[in-house]
Amino acid sequence: MTPDEIWLRLMKVSSLYGDRMVEIAQRLCAAASVDREALHAVGMTAAQAKLFFRLDEHELDETRRWLGQPDHHLLRGDDPRYPLRLKAIADYPGALLVSGGLALLHSAQLAVIGSRSHSWYGARWGKLSAKRWRIKGLPSPVGWR
Repeated sequence: MTPDEIWLRLMKVSSLYGDRMVEIAQRLCAAASVDREALHAVGMTAAQAKLFFRLDEHELDETRRWLGQPDHHLLRGDDPRYPLRLKAIADYPGALLVSGGLALLHSAQLAVIGSRSHSWYGARWGKLSAKRWRIKGLPSPVGWR
């Protein structure tokens, strides 16, 4: 399993975030193989392991295609380019899917914080608001793609 696949799978585990997610990712990336025993060895619960393996090949391939587009990035929490202000939050996202220049992550901006299980209403208005702010020249990181 590639490091990118490990990180993408960990992003599907809603109860993992912050330093704990980064630590688990680093340990799994260094492991000889990634199976249920390896997940247990790094401290993941059975429920977390189930979510980790739930990412199907179609979704994985779709995300890889997205990452293959210009200026699309998987930015890991252990990458020096990860925004320090975001990392200062106790439960920061362990990895980000970024569309656009990574340098913008270090500029003044308005963050749009949502939910992994957002409603259609919240998603719609979040996207519309973020689009309007971008048109006005204010970078706005969003968690939807």
